[in-house]
Amino acid sequence: MKKLIIVFIFLLLNLNAEVIKNINTKTMAGSGSGVTREEAINNAIIEALGKLQGVKVNSSKFISTKAVANNGQSDIKDTYSSEINRVTNGRVDGFSVDNISQFDGMFQADVTIKKVYSSKQYKTPGLDPNNRRKMAVLPVFSDRDYFLVFEGKIAKEELTRPLTQDILNAMTNTRKFTILDRVSNPGVYALEEAVVSSKQAANDEALKLGNVLGADYILITNISDFDISKNTSNLTGKTQNKITTRIEYRVLMMATRQVKFSGTKNFSINASGNSLGEIISKATNKIANEISFEIIDAIYPLKVADVVNNEVIISQSLNIGEIYDVFSQGKKIADSYTKESVGSIENKTASIEIIRSSSKMSYAKILEGSVKKGDICRKKDSGINSNIGKNSSVKIKENGGVVLPF
Repeated sequence: MKKLIIVFIFLLLNLNAEVIKNINTKTMAGSGSGVTREEAINNAIIEALGKLQGVKVNSSKFISTKAVANNGQSDIKDTYSSEINRVTNGRVDGFSVDNISQFDGMFQADVTIKKVYSSKQYKTPGLDPNNRRKMAVLPVFSDRDYFLVFEGKIAKEELTRPLTQDILNAMTNTRKFTILDRVSNPGVYALEEAVVSSKQAANDEALKLGNVLGADYILITNISDFDISKNTSNLTGKTQNKITTRIEYRVLMMATRQVKFSGTKNFSINASGNSLGEIISKATNKIANEISFEIIDAIYPLKVADVVNNEVIISQSLNIGEIYDVFSQGKKIADSYTKESVGSIENKTASIEIIRSSSKMSYAKILEGSVKKGDICRKKDSGINSNIGKNSSVKIKENGGVVLPF
């Protein structure tokens, strides 16, 4: 119990938000001439102040310098600093006379004005969310109003809500994207925003406002079909709950509306459960894991993070028992027409099996072959979850085109 408390306190201390104070100093030089020494300095100051953003001085107004000619250099500086502070309402932080010369009855003065700019910035706890590409997972939708379940029907919300949450969970757990919330009720944030912007909140709390991130990618998911029925095996006579569903999803680039990745999956799942809610929960969990894996595999293929004591380490949480083929990467290949890179030649070098897993890493044993850091891992079609879903067929034309199934 004591260890748990210590860990909890440690996490709290390390998750505290930070406020960063930025200080920048800006200097401006000015030159001026005059019949008297004071007039030359005055004109040089006016020129330098005119270059500073946010500081305005009437050029026809001379800065008062009473009896400075009879005083020492430090007194001259102090007097001018005081006058500059007065006419600029304290917006200047420093002043120096760099040079004074006299030629042909005229004085020439060079001065430097210094202004210090300070600002505060809120730093989010933990890793910088901008280090990863940002993805917004939109609520799952369906054109159907209801779905058939056994001999009855359920409203589509009873399926779209849990599937949305499971996709959020699965995509977040990959730790490959900064996942943005587009599901929660806006009132959830409005309540906290009202607190941090109130007079009772500490001054720096308001810095949390205005930091909402926009998405680089948008994930949209559609349930086009879903059905649960009883299925009795002819061999064993055992009755199971059979779920058949069709899921369509797309990853869009927000800035250009370009379709970066698209897929359609037909699932056939046997799921047991003591209630309809439990059966649906098992189905949506499997569907979400398959979709998230396919998206990540297309954008960020699994790579071997390290090999330690003949054990393969992968920096992603995977299911125990899954089998993966391992490939080394060779020469990069470009498309014959577009000249864009289509990837590298892959040579199979090994097969591995996931034997243990944590929230961030997975460990695998080598079934055959050899594995090295950086190799690509591809899940075998005959793996443990092959019955969860099947890729829709894509027909390849003789001229190189494809016919998509949707």
